[in-house]
Amino acid sequence: MAMENSVEARIEGMKAAGRDTLNLHGLGLREVPEVVLEFPELAGLNLSGNRLTEIPDFIGELSKLRLLYAARNQITTIPPCLSRLPLFSGLELSSNQVGEIPGFMAQMQSLSMLELTGNQIREIPEFVVHLPRLFRLKVGENPLECPPLEVCEQGLTAIREYYQ
Repeated sequence: MAMENSVEARIEGMKAAGRDTLNLHGLGLREVPEVVLEFPELAGLNLSGNRLTEIPDFIGELSKLRLLYAARNQITTIPPCLSRLPLFSGLELSSNQVGEIPGFMAQMQSLSMLELTGNQIREIPEFVVHLPRLFRLKVGENPLECPPLEVCEQGLTAIREYYQ
């Protein structure tokens, strides 16, 4: 593996640049390396374009985490550990195998961005439209039944009106 294409090299790059976001995009990872726990100040984590099937529970220990990008993997569920993150505001899980938006997300009051395009989601639960800070919801390319796909494709305002 070339140096810039290793977890270690990406961590060194992040430290050298004084950043609070770790980019582990496109490394072919099958699991999230626990070394991320050595960076409690981490605000952003990019795990997109790997071979992950899950987001591990220990991600819930990164108390400063705000953004998690994990598009283009094989993730099947949104993990409950995210609800333990007080500042968490953005989740990008497009092009995965996620089957539902779980009920615990109703407690995620700081969530402002939820991108779930290209998954297996059939329903957008009503609680989603009541998340106070949510302004970006992307759910196209899902087998949506409720609200109907044509409503969901019109965006968050249309979904809110559907549930009124």
